[in-house]
Amino acid sequence: LVSPSRGLFVFSPFLLVALPGAVLAWRRAEYLPLRPLGIAVLVALVIHGKWRYWWGGHSYGYRIIVDLAGPMILLMIPAMAFLAATRIRRAALGGLLAWAVFVQWIGVVRGGGTW
Repeated sequence: LVSPSRGLFVFSPFLLVALPGAVLAWRRAEYLPLRPLGIAVLVALVIHGKWRYWWGGHSYGYRIIVDLAGPMILLMIPAMAFLAATRIRRAALGGLLAWAVFVQWIGVVRGGGTW
């Protein structure tokens, strides 16, 4: 998750918001439908982490677990009200999103592959 060349949170650090979002989904009844997503993401990460080739080969980014980005974005929903409450939190989230776009732009410009 934090590997410099394959880490989910290195390439898409805004997805870190999914962690407190998943916790809030378990604490608040209104987010009950998101609970299975939290379990699914956790199970998928454990399975991929146990796999011998967890790093996904010679590619740019976290391609082997890219399918988890969608459910993790949905898990961000419970934490969004907290993030939107102040200007500095919105700016921090914007910075994380900008970093993700920048890192993907590097992959496009350099044609992928490893450094």
